[in-house]
Amino acid sequence: MQPTLTDIADIEDIMKLRFRPALRAGSAHLMTPAELDEAIDEARCRYEENPRGANRLESLDRFLAESERRQHETPSDRANRLRKRIAWEVAQDRREEKASNWWSSDDGPVRY
Repeated sequence: MQPTLTDIADIEDIMKLRFRPALRAGSAHLMTPAELDEAIDEARCRYEENPRGANRLESLDRFLAESERRQHETPSDRANRLRKRIAWEVAQDRREEKASNWWSSDDGPVRY
């Protein structure tokens, strides 16, 4: 019998490894304010765990700089950011659809 995923690791550890688009969003300038705050909290936590870790201070600084930049943005800047976010979401949906259709062809898998 093939082991299930929970046989391999604890469920709390598995949930942390799940793909979370809220933390990704393409990049910091595309994140919603809630996503950016969550990313800042996580970057701050990782930096406090190990300040000498690779790129931890730089990542935190970039997120904080993006947060500061948003304090002074104009409505047109916000609209452009929203437009880019929507384009990113559509691209992700297309990628997921293409990946799911790859396996579900009516002819079955191609064998050589």
